[in-house]
Amino acid sequence: MFGAPSNPTASGLAEGAACGAAPLRPCPLNAWMKANTSPAILANDFDTLAIDFEKVASFAPANYQNWSSIAKDGADAARARSLDGVKAACRGCHAQYKDRYKKEMRDRPL
Repeated sequence: MFGAPSNPTASGLAEGAACGAAPLRPCPLNAWMKANTSPAILANDFDTLAIDFEKVASFAPANYQNWSSIAKDGADAARARSLDGVKAACRGCHAQYKDRYKKEMRDRPL
């Protein structure tokens, strides 16, 4: 689903092209977040957010020690129906890992 295109596209991207901003394909984690967590936050769908945060915890790369615990805190906040807590978990993870993740493994399959 998130793999590189098998044929060059109209924009000239070939198999193995990096992901990122258009015209590149979406990066796997970013695409998953946009498809799952973003709509749930906008809808205040705390049940879905709890499930999504548990899934995000399972995406934790090695040597990203706090990733899983931050995601589990987000799941707990969602179960408590705390939008502020959910957003705090998002901010905390992004502040700690977003730049590093993008630099080291943005193309990593989920």
